[in-house]
Amino acid sequence: MDIETIKFNGFQTPIAISSCGPKGSNLFLIDHLLLINDPDRAVNQLWFNYINYLFVEVNNLGLDKITIFAHNLGDFDGYILYKGLLNTYNPENVSSIIDHSNSFISITLKDSITIEWKDSLRIFPISLDNLCQLFVVTGKLIPYDLRFNDISLFNNHNLLILFKKYALQDAVALYESLLTAQSIYFNLFKVDIESVYSTATLALKIFRTKFLDKDIFILPEYMDSFIRNGYYGGGTDVYKAYGENVHYYDVNSLYPAAMTLKHNPMPYNLVTPNLQNLSNRSLDSFFGFIKAEIYCPTDMLRPVLPYHSNGKTIYPTGVWTGVYFSEELKAVAKLGYQIRLISGYEFTKADLFSKYVKTFYEIKRSNVGPEKAVAKLLLNNLYGYFGRKQINIITQNVKNINLEPLLLTRVVKSINQINDDYSTVLSYSNINHKLLNQLNNEIHHVSLKEISSPIKSNVAIAAAVTSYARIHIWLRHPIQNSSVALLTLYIRIPIQSLH
Repeated sequence: MDIETIKFNGFQTPIAISSCGPKGSNLFLIDHLLLINDPDRAVNQLWFNYINYLFVEVNNLGLDKITIFAHNLGDFDGYILYKGLLNTYNPENVSSIIDHSNSFISITLKDSITIEWKDSLRIFPISLDNLCQLFVVTGKLIPYDLRFNDISLFNNHNLLILFKKYALQDAVALYESLLTAQSIYFNLFKVDIESVYSTATLALKIFRTKFLDKDIFILPEYMDSFIRNGYYGGGTDVYKAYGENVHYYDVNSLYPAAMTLKHNPMPYNLVTPNLQNLSNRSLDSFFGFIKAEIYCPTDMLRPVLPYHSNGKTIYPTGVWTGVYFSEELKAVAKLGYQIRLISGYEFTKADLFSKYVKTFYEIKRSNVGPEKAVAKLLLNNLYGYFGRKQINIITQNVKNINLEPLLLTRVVKSINQINDDYSTVLSYSNINHKLLNQLNNEIHHVSLKEISSPIKSNVAIAAAVTSYARIHIWLRHPIQNSSVALLTLYIRIPIQSLH
Protein backbone atom coordinates (compact mmCIF):
# COMPACT_ATOMS: atom_id res chain seq x y z
CA MET A 1 0.00 0.00 0.00
CA ASP A 2 0.95 3.63 -0.36
CA ILE A 3 -0.47 6.90 0.91
CA GLU A 4 -0.57 10.24 -0.91
CA THR A 5 -1.20 13.52 0.91
CA ILE A 6 -1.81 17.18 0.13
CA LYS A 7 -1.18 20.26 2.20
CA PHE A 8 -4.61 21.26 3.51
CA ASN A 9 -5.33 23.76 6.31
CA GLY A 10 -1.61 23.76 7.14
CA PHE A 11 -1.31 19.97 7.52
CA GLN A 12 -0.40 17.07 5.25
CA THR A 13 -3.74 15.30 4.85
CA PRO A 14 -4.21 11.85 3.24
CA ILE A 15 -6.25 12.01 0.05
CA ALA A 16 -5.38 8.73 -1.69
CA ILE A 17 -4.60 5.17 -0.57
CA SER A 18 -3.37 2.73 -3.18
CA SER A 19 -3.47 -1.02 -2.69
CA CYS A 20 -2.13 -3.92 -4.71
CA GLY A 21 -2.38 -7.64 -3.98
CA PRO A 22 -3.10 -11.05 -5.50
CA LYS A 23 -6.55 -9.91 -6.68
CA GLY A 24 -5.28 -6.77 -8.41
CA SER A 25 -4.93 -3.10 -7.55
CA ASN A 26 -7.28 -0.44 -6.21
CA LEU A 27 -7.10 3.28 -5.53
CA PHE A 28 -9.18 4.98 -2.83
CA LEU A 29 -9.69 8.74 -3.22
CA ILE A 30 -11.01 11.14 -0.62
CA ASP A 31 -14.30 12.95 -1.18
CA HIS A 32 -12.71 16.34 -1.87
CA LEU A 33 -15.99 18.26 -1.47
CA LEU A 34 -16.55 16.67 1.95
CA LEU A 35 -12.91 17.44 2.77
CA ILE A 36 -13.59 21.15 2.31
CA ASN A 37 -16.69 21.11 4.52
CA ASP A 38 -15.79 18.45 7.12
CA PRO A 39 -12.10 17.38 6.95
CA ASP A 40 -12.21 14.86 9.82
CA ARG A 41 -15.23 13.06 8.45
CA ALA A 42 -13.74 12.95 4.96
CA VAL A 43 -10.46 11.43 6.16
CA ASN A 44 -12.24 8.90 8.38
CA GLN A 45 -14.44 7.88 5.47
CA LEU A 46 -11.36 7.37 3.29
CA TRP A 47 -9.83 5.03 5.89
CA PHE A 48 -13.10 3.18 6.42
CA ASN A 49 -13.42 2.50 2.67
CA TYR A 50 -9.86 1.18 2.49
CA ILE A 51 -10.08 -1.06 5.57
CA ASN A 52 -13.52 -2.38 4.61
CA TYR A 53 -12.06 -3.37 1.22
CA LEU A 54 -9.28 -5.27 3.01
CA PHE A 55 -11.79 -7.16 5.16
CA VAL A 56 -13.70 -8.23 2.05
CA GLU A 57 -10.51 -9.30 0.27
CA VAL A 58 -9.28 -11.34 3.22
CA ASN A 59 -12.61 -13.10 3.56
CA ASN A 60 -12.65 -13.86 -0.17
CA LEU A 61 -9.20 -15.41 0.16
CA GLY A 62 -10.38 -17.57 3.08
CA LEU A 63 -7.77 -16.14 5.46
CA ASP A 64 -7.90 -14.81 8.99
CA LYS A 65 -4.81 -12.62 8.67
CA ILE A 66 -3.16 -10.52 6.00
CA THR A 67 0.20 -8.73 5.91
CA ILE A 68 0.57 -5.45 4.06
CA PHE A 69 3.87 -3.78 3.25
CA ALA A 70 4.41 -0.05 2.91
CA HIS A 71 7.74 1.47 1.91
CA ASN A 72 8.52 3.95 4.73
CA LEU A 73 5.89 2.83 7.19
CA GLY A 74 8.40 3.62 9.94
CA ASP A 75 7.88 7.35 9.74
CA PHE A 76 5.51 9.43 7.58
CA ASP A 77 3.11 6.76 6.31
CA GLY A 78 3.05 5.02 9.67
CA TYR A 79 1.96 8.08 11.62
CA ILE A 80 -0.83 8.78 9.14
CA LEU A 81 -1.99 5.13 9.16
CA TYR A 82 -1.89 4.85 12.95
CA LYS A 83 -3.88 8.04 13.41
CA GLY A 84 -6.39 6.90 10.79
CA LEU A 85 -6.93 3.56 12.52
CA LEU A 86 -7.37 5.18 15.95
CA ASN A 87 -9.99 7.57 14.59
CA THR A 88 -11.87 4.91 12.61
CA TYR A 89 -11.81 1.78 14.82
CA ASN A 90 -11.91 0.84 18.46
CA PRO A 91 -8.48 1.93 19.79
CA GLU A 92 -8.27 -1.27 21.85
CA ASN A 93 -8.02 -3.22 18.59
CA VAL A 94 -5.06 -1.17 17.33
CA SER A 95 -1.47 -1.78 18.45
CA SER A 96 2.03 -1.30 17.13
CA ILE A 97 5.66 -2.15 17.70
CA ILE A 98 8.08 0.76 17.54
CA ASP A 99 11.85 0.98 17.87
CA HIS A 100 13.84 3.10 20.29
CA SER A 101 13.87 6.01 17.82
CA ASN A 102 10.03 5.93 17.83
CA SER A 103 9.79 4.60 14.26
CA PHE A 104 7.08 2.06 13.54
CA ILE A 105 8.19 -1.54 13.02
CA SER A 106 4.61 -2.76 12.55
CA ILE A 107 1.01 -1.64 13.06
CA THR A 108 -1.76 -4.16 13.73
CA LEU A 109 -5.55 -4.02 13.60
CA LYS A 110 -7.26 -6.99 15.26
CA ASP A 111 -10.98 -7.45 14.66
CA SER A 112 -12.76 -10.40 13.08
CA ILE A 113 -9.52 -10.74 11.12
CA THR A 114 -6.01 -9.45 11.74
CA ILE A 115 -4.32 -6.94 9.46
CA GLU A 116 -0.65 -6.20 10.05
CA TRP A 117 1.25 -3.48 8.23
CA LYS A 118 5.04 -3.77 7.97
CA ASP A 119 7.76 -1.52 6.64
CA SER A 120 9.41 -2.99 3.52
CA LEU A 121 12.11 -0.33 3.83
CA ARG A 122 13.42 -2.18 6.90
CA ILE A 123 13.88 -5.33 4.84
CA PHE A 124 15.21 -3.59 1.73
CA PRO A 125 16.76 -0.28 2.91
CA ILE A 126 16.78 1.39 -0.51
CA SER A 127 14.40 3.69 -2.37
CA LEU A 128 11.40 2.22 -4.16
CA ASP A 129 12.97 3.09 -7.52
CA ASN A 130 16.15 1.20 -6.59
CA LEU A 131 14.08 -1.70 -5.25
CA CYS A 132 12.36 -1.97 -8.62
CA GLN A 133 15.73 -1.92 -10.38
CA LEU A 134 17.05 -4.55 -7.97
CA PHE A 135 14.26 -7.01 -8.78
CA VAL A 136 13.88 -5.94 -12.42
CA VAL A 137 10.27 -4.70 -12.29
CA THR A 138 8.65 -1.56 -13.65
CA GLY A 139 9.11 1.38 -11.31
CA LYS A 140 7.63 4.86 -11.34
CA LEU A 141 6.14 5.70 -14.72
CA ILE A 142 5.19 9.28 -13.89
CA PRO A 143 7.40 11.82 -12.07
CA TYR A 144 6.03 13.69 -9.07
CA ASP A 145 4.29 16.96 -9.92
CA LEU A 146 4.20 19.74 -7.32
CA ARG A 147 0.58 20.37 -8.29
CA PHE A 148 -0.25 17.00 -6.73
CA ASN A 149 0.15 18.67 -3.31
CA ASP A 150 -2.83 21.02 -3.56
CA ILE A 151 -6.58 20.46 -3.39
CA SER A 152 -6.97 22.27 -6.74
CA LEU A 153 -5.79 18.94 -8.12
CA PHE A 154 -9.41 17.73 -8.03
CA ASN A 155 -10.55 20.58 -10.31
CA ASN A 156 -8.07 19.70 -13.07
CA HIS A 157 -9.38 16.63 -14.92
CA ASN A 158 -6.20 15.81 -16.85
CA LEU A 159 -3.98 16.36 -13.81
CA LEU A 160 -6.24 14.17 -11.67
CA ILE A 161 -5.96 11.31 -14.18
CA LEU A 162 -2.18 11.70 -14.08
CA PHE A 163 -2.23 11.74 -10.27
CA LYS A 164 -4.26 8.53 -10.10
CA LYS A 165 -1.76 6.72 -12.29
CA TYR A 166 1.12 8.10 -10.22
CA ALA A 167 -0.48 7.12 -6.90
CA LEU A 168 -1.46 3.62 -7.96
CA GLN A 169 1.91 2.75 -9.49
CA ASP A 170 3.77 2.95 -6.16
CA ALA A 171 1.68 0.15 -4.67
CA VAL A 172 1.88 -1.90 -7.86
CA ALA A 173 5.67 -1.49 -8.11
CA LEU A 174 6.17 -2.40 -4.46
CA TYR A 175 3.95 -5.48 -4.73
CA GLU A 176 5.71 -6.77 -7.86
CA SER A 177 9.13 -6.17 -6.30
CA LEU A 178 8.22 -8.04 -3.11
CA LEU A 179 6.59 -10.84 -5.09
CA THR A 180 9.89 -11.35 -6.94
CA ALA A 181 11.82 -11.19 -3.69
CA GLN A 182 9.44 -13.69 -2.10
CA SER A 183 10.05 -16.13 -4.94
CA ILE A 184 13.83 -15.84 -4.64
CA TYR A 185 13.99 -16.22 -0.87
CA PHE A 186 11.49 -19.06 -0.71
CA ASN A 187 12.96 -21.04 -3.61
CA LEU A 188 16.52 -20.71 -2.32
CA PHE A 189 16.03 -20.79 1.45
CA LYS A 190 12.40 -21.78 2.16
CA VAL A 191 11.94 -18.51 4.07
CA ASP A 192 8.81 -16.38 3.78
CA ILE A 193 9.58 -12.64 3.79
CA GLU A 194 6.08 -12.02 5.17
CA SER A 195 7.31 -13.50 8.45
CA VAL A 196 10.20 -11.04 9.01
CA TYR A 197 10.51 -7.39 9.98
CA SER A 198 13.95 -6.34 8.73
CA THR A 199 16.96 -7.40 6.68
CA ALA A 200 18.62 -8.54 9.89
CA THR A 201 15.68 -10.71 10.94
CA LEU A 202 15.57 -12.17 7.43
CA ALA A 203 19.28 -13.01 7.60
CA LEU A 204 18.87 -14.50 11.07
CA LYS A 205 15.94 -16.64 9.97
CA ILE A 206 17.92 -18.04 7.05
CA PHE A 207 20.90 -18.62 9.33
CA ARG A 208 18.77 -20.45 11.93
CA THR A 209 17.00 -22.51 9.26
CA LYS A 210 19.99 -23.56 7.16
CA PHE A 211 23.24 -23.00 9.04
CA LEU A 212 22.80 -22.99 12.81
CA ASP A 213 24.52 -26.13 14.08
CA LYS A 214 25.05 -25.17 17.73
CA ASP A 215 23.05 -23.19 20.27
CA ILE A 216 23.80 -19.47 20.47
CA PHE A 217 22.76 -18.14 23.84
CA ILE A 218 20.88 -15.01 24.77
CA LEU A 219 22.71 -12.99 27.40
CA PRO A 220 20.89 -11.90 30.56
CA GLU A 221 20.25 -8.16 30.76
CA TYR A 222 22.96 -7.31 33.30
CA MET A 223 25.57 -8.99 31.11
CA ASP A 224 24.18 -7.42 27.95
CA SER A 225 24.44 -3.93 29.46
CA PHE A 226 28.08 -4.51 30.50
CA ILE A 227 29.22 -5.85 27.12
CA ARG A 228 27.18 -3.27 25.17
CA ASN A 229 29.54 -0.63 26.55
CA GLY A 230 32.20 -2.33 24.43
CA TYR A 231 30.15 -2.39 21.20
CA TYR A 232 31.78 0.07 18.77
CA GLY A 233 31.50 0.57 15.05
CA GLY A 234 33.94 2.34 12.76
CA GLY A 235 34.66 6.04 12.50
CA THR A 236 32.39 7.97 10.14
CA ASP A 237 33.69 11.53 10.33
CA VAL A 238 33.65 13.56 7.12
CA TYR A 239 36.46 15.90 6.10
CA LYS A 240 36.83 18.39 3.31
CA ALA A 241 40.44 17.80 2.38
CA TYR A 242 43.01 18.05 -0.37
CA GLY A 243 45.65 15.52 -1.33
CA GLU A 244 47.99 14.44 -4.09
CA ASN A 245 49.16 10.93 -4.93
CA VAL A 246 46.48 9.61 -2.55
CA HIS A 247 45.76 5.89 -2.28
CA TYR A 248 42.31 4.52 -1.50
CA TYR A 249 41.85 1.20 0.27
CA ASP A 250 38.78 -0.97 0.62
CA VAL A 251 38.22 -4.39 2.18
CA ASN A 252 36.05 -6.83 0.31
CA SER A 253 33.10 -7.79 2.59
CA LEU A 254 34.88 -6.59 5.73
CA TYR A 255 32.33 -7.65 8.38
CA PRO A 256 31.59 -11.05 6.80
CA ALA A 257 35.34 -11.67 6.57
CA ALA A 258 35.71 -10.74 10.24
CA MET A 259 33.11 -13.40 11.07
CA THR A 260 34.92 -16.26 9.35
CA LEU A 261 38.69 -15.93 9.54
CA LYS A 262 40.25 -18.84 11.42
CA HIS A 263 42.05 -16.52 13.80
CA ASN A 264 38.76 -14.73 14.62
CA PRO A 265 36.79 -17.09 16.90
CA MET A 266 33.45 -15.87 18.21
CA PRO A 267 32.65 -15.65 21.94
CA TYR A 268 30.44 -18.63 22.68
CA ASN A 269 29.78 -20.13 26.11
CA LEU A 270 30.46 -18.38 29.41
CA VAL A 271 33.35 -19.75 31.41
CA THR A 272 31.69 -18.37 34.54
CA PRO A 273 28.40 -16.46 34.83
CA ASN A 274 29.78 -13.94 37.31
CA LEU A 275 31.77 -10.78 36.67
CA GLN A 276 35.37 -11.73 37.32
CA ASN A 277 38.03 -9.74 39.15
CA LEU A 278 40.86 -9.66 36.61
CA SER A 279 43.49 -7.85 38.65
CA ASN A 280 45.57 -11.04 38.81
CA ARG A 281 44.91 -12.24 35.24
CA SER A 282 47.12 -11.68 32.23
CA LEU A 283 45.56 -10.25 29.09
CA ASP A 284 47.02 -13.00 26.91
CA SER A 285 45.21 -15.73 28.88
CA PHE A 286 41.76 -14.12 28.70
CA PHE A 287 39.12 -14.27 25.93
CA GLY A 288 36.02 -12.16 26.42
CA PHE A 289 35.06 -8.63 27.38
CA ILE A 290 37.10 -6.58 29.78
CA LYS A 291 36.63 -3.40 31.75
CA ALA A 292 40.09 -1.89 31.78
CA GLU A 293 42.03 1.27 32.49
CA ILE A 294 43.65 2.39 29.24
CA TYR A 295 46.64 4.62 28.67
CA CYS A 296 47.36 5.83 25.15
CA PRO A 297 50.60 7.81 24.67
CA THR A 298 49.74 11.47 24.07
CA ASP A 299 52.15 11.67 21.15
CA MET A 300 50.52 8.81 19.21
CA LEU A 301 49.76 10.21 15.76
CA ARG A 302 46.81 7.99 14.92
CA PRO A 303 45.15 6.45 18.01
CA VAL A 304 42.92 3.53 17.08
CA LEU A 305 41.02 2.48 20.22
CA PRO A 306 37.49 3.98 20.24
CA TYR A 307 35.70 5.47 23.22
CA HIS A 308 32.09 6.63 23.73
CA SER A 309 31.95 10.24 24.89
CA ASN A 310 28.67 12.18 25.19
CA GLY A 311 26.99 10.08 22.53
CA LYS A 312 29.91 10.29 20.09
CA THR A 313 32.74 7.91 19.26
CA ILE A 314 36.22 9.41 19.59
CA TYR A 315 39.77 8.05 19.43
CA PRO A 316 41.45 9.63 22.47
CA THR A 317 44.92 9.75 23.94
CA GLY A 318 45.69 9.87 27.66
CA VAL A 319 43.98 7.81 30.37
CA TRP A 320 40.39 6.52 30.56
CA THR A 321 38.38 3.47 31.61
CA GLY A 322 36.24 1.48 29.20
CA VAL A 323 34.93 -1.96 28.18
CA TYR A 324 36.62 -3.71 25.22
CA PHE A 325 36.88 -7.06 23.48
CA SER A 326 40.01 -8.81 24.72
CA GLU A 327 41.39 -9.40 21.22
CA GLU A 328 41.35 -5.70 20.40
CA LEU A 329 43.19 -4.91 23.63
CA LYS A 330 45.82 -7.52 22.76
CA ALA A 331 46.24 -5.88 19.35
CA VAL A 332 46.55 -2.29 20.61
CA ALA A 333 49.02 -3.37 23.28
CA LYS A 334 51.47 -4.00 20.42
CA LEU A 335 51.10 -0.36 19.35
CA GLY A 336 52.09 1.11 22.71
CA TYR A 337 48.81 1.17 24.62
CA GLN A 338 49.11 0.28 28.31
CA ILE A 339 46.26 -1.75 29.79
CA ARG A 340 45.29 -2.53 33.39
CA LEU A 341 42.58 -5.19 33.69
CA ILE A 342 39.76 -4.55 36.16
CA SER A 343 36.89 -6.99 35.55
CA GLY A 344 35.14 -8.90 32.80
CA TYR A 345 33.25 -11.89 31.41
CA GLU A 346 35.22 -14.80 29.94
CA PHE A 347 33.94 -16.90 27.03
CA THR A 348 34.88 -20.06 25.22
CA LYS A 349 35.60 -19.86 21.48
CA ALA A 350 33.61 -21.16 18.51
CA ASP A 351 33.31 -20.90 14.74
CA LEU A 352 29.66 -19.94 14.17
CA PHE A 353 29.36 -18.32 10.76
CA SER A 354 31.86 -19.76 8.27
CA LYS A 355 29.35 -21.91 6.36
CA TYR A 356 26.83 -19.08 6.14
CA VAL A 357 29.35 -16.49 4.94
CA LYS A 358 31.05 -18.82 2.43
CA THR A 359 27.68 -19.79 0.93
CA PHE A 360 26.49 -16.24 0.33
CA TYR A 361 29.88 -14.92 -0.65
CA GLU A 362 30.00 -17.54 -3.41
CA ILE A 363 26.50 -16.51 -4.57
CA LYS A 364 27.58 -12.87 -4.55
CA ARG A 365 30.80 -13.64 -6.43
CA SER A 366 29.29 -15.84 -9.13
CA ASN A 367 25.97 -14.10 -9.88
CA VAL A 368 24.64 -10.82 -11.17
CA GLY A 369 21.27 -9.10 -10.74
CA PRO A 370 18.85 -9.89 -7.89
CA GLU A 371 20.67 -12.99 -6.63
CA LYS A 372 23.90 -11.02 -6.15
CA ALA A 373 22.11 -8.15 -4.40
CA VAL A 374 20.22 -10.55 -2.13
CA ALA A 375 23.45 -12.32 -1.16
CA LYS A 376 25.16 -9.01 -0.40
CA LEU A 377 22.31 -7.92 1.88
CA LEU A 378 22.41 -11.23 3.74
CA LEU A 379 26.18 -11.08 4.13
CA ASN A 380 26.20 -7.60 5.60
CA ASN A 381 23.20 -7.78 7.91
CA LEU A 382 23.44 -10.96 9.94
CA TYR A 383 25.97 -9.77 12.50
CA GLY A 384 23.96 -6.61 13.26
CA TYR A 385 20.98 -8.56 14.56
CA PHE A 386 23.06 -9.92 17.40
CA GLY A 387 23.76 -6.35 18.53
CA ARG A 388 20.10 -5.37 18.79
CA LYS A 389 18.73 -4.22 22.09
CA GLN A 390 16.87 -7.08 23.68
CA ILE A 391 13.49 -5.42 24.12
CA ASN A 392 11.17 -3.71 21.64
CA ILE A 393 8.56 -1.13 22.56
CA ILE A 394 4.94 -2.15 22.06
CA THR A 395 2.02 0.27 22.00
CA GLN A 396 -1.38 -0.71 23.28
CA ASN A 397 -4.48 1.47 23.50
CA VAL A 398 -6.49 0.83 26.65
CA LYS A 399 -9.41 2.41 28.46
CA ASN A 400 -8.26 4.80 31.15
CA ILE A 401 -10.27 2.90 33.77
CA ASN A 402 -8.20 -0.23 32.96
CA LEU A 403 -4.78 1.39 33.30
CA GLU A 404 -4.08 0.42 36.90
CA PRO A 405 -4.41 -3.38 36.45
CA LEU A 406 -2.26 -3.20 33.31
CA LEU A 407 0.56 -1.45 35.16
CA LEU A 408 0.81 -4.43 37.50
CA THR A 409 1.74 -6.79 34.65
CA ARG A 410 3.82 -4.60 32.30
CA VAL A 411 7.11 -2.76 32.35
CA VAL A 412 5.82 0.59 31.10
CA LYS A 413 7.86 3.20 29.24
CA SER A 414 5.23 5.94 28.98
CA ILE A 415 1.49 6.62 28.91
CA ASN A 416 -0.01 9.08 26.44
CA GLN A 417 -3.67 10.09 26.66
CA ILE A 418 -5.64 9.83 23.40
CA ASN A 419 -8.92 11.28 24.72
CA ASP A 420 -11.07 11.17 27.84
CA ASP A 421 -11.67 7.44 27.40
CA TYR A 422 -8.42 5.97 26.05
CA SER A 423 -4.66 6.21 26.49
CA THR A 424 -1.73 4.72 24.60
CA VAL A 425 0.60 2.65 26.80
CA LEU A 426 4.17 2.11 25.62
CA SER A 427 5.61 -0.97 27.29
CA TYR A 428 8.60 -3.24 26.78
CA SER A 429 7.84 -6.27 24.58
CA ASN A 430 4.96 -7.64 26.68
CA ILE A 431 7.48 -8.58 29.37
CA ASN A 432 6.03 -8.60 32.87
CA HIS A 433 7.99 -7.85 36.02
CA LYS A 434 8.43 -11.54 36.90
CA LEU A 435 9.90 -12.40 33.50
CA LEU A 436 12.09 -9.29 33.51
CA ASN A 437 13.57 -10.30 36.86
CA GLN A 438 14.06 -13.82 35.54
CA LEU A 439 15.94 -12.53 32.49
CA ASN A 440 18.06 -10.30 34.71
CA ASN A 441 19.05 -13.00 37.17
CA GLU A 442 19.14 -16.28 35.30
CA ILE A 443 22.13 -17.36 33.28
CA HIS A 444 22.31 -17.78 29.56
CA HIS A 445 21.09 -21.34 29.04
CA VAL A 446 18.29 -20.38 26.67
CA SER A 447 19.12 -20.85 23.00
CA LEU A 448 18.15 -19.01 19.85
CA LYS A 449 16.44 -22.18 18.63
CA GLU A 450 13.99 -22.28 21.52
CA ILE A 451 13.11 -18.81 22.77
CA SER A 452 10.50 -16.59 21.08
CA SER A 453 10.89 -13.54 23.34
CA PRO A 454 12.75 -11.32 23.95
CA ILE A 455 14.64 -10.39 20.79
CA LYS A 456 17.18 -13.04 19.84
CA SER A 457 20.35 -11.02 20.33
CA ASN A 458 23.83 -11.57 21.68
CA VAL A 459 25.79 -8.33 21.76
CA ALA A 460 29.03 -10.18 22.54
CA ILE A 461 28.98 -11.59 19.00
CA ALA A 462 28.22 -8.25 17.33
CA ALA A 463 30.88 -6.46 19.36
CA ALA A 464 33.46 -9.13 18.53
CA VAL A 465 32.72 -8.85 14.79
CA THR A 466 33.14 -5.08 14.66
CA SER A 467 36.26 -5.34 16.83
CA TYR A 468 37.84 -7.91 14.51
CA ALA A 469 36.98 -5.65 11.55
CA ARG A 470 38.76 -2.68 13.10
CA ILE A 471 41.78 -4.83 13.92
CA HIS A 472 41.89 -6.06 10.31
CA ILE A 473 41.92 -2.48 8.98
CA TRP A 474 44.59 -0.96 11.15
CA LEU A 475 46.70 -3.97 12.11
CA ARG A 476 46.80 -5.72 8.73
CA HIS A 477 47.66 -2.39 7.06
CA PRO A 478 50.69 -0.62 8.61
CA ILE A 479 49.09 2.79 9.04
CA GLN A 480 50.97 3.63 12.22
CA ASN A 481 54.24 4.12 10.35
CA SER A 482 52.95 4.96 6.89
CA SER A 483 52.04 8.18 5.16
CA VAL A 484 49.23 6.24 3.45
CA ALA A 485 46.26 5.81 5.78
CA LEU A 486 42.53 5.51 6.01
CA LEU A 487 42.31 9.16 6.94
CA THR A 488 38.57 9.30 7.52
CA LEU A 489 38.93 6.69 10.23
CA TYR A 490 42.02 7.78 12.04
CA ILE A 491 42.72 11.53 11.91
CA ARG A 492 42.25 12.76 15.46
CA ILE A 493 40.32 16.05 15.47
CA PRO A 494 37.96 17.10 18.27
CA ILE A 495 34.37 16.52 17.23
CA GLN A 496 33.39 20.02 18.34
CA SER A 497 35.72 21.61 15.78
CA LEU A 498 34.04 19.99 12.76
CA HIS A 499 31.56 21.98 10.69
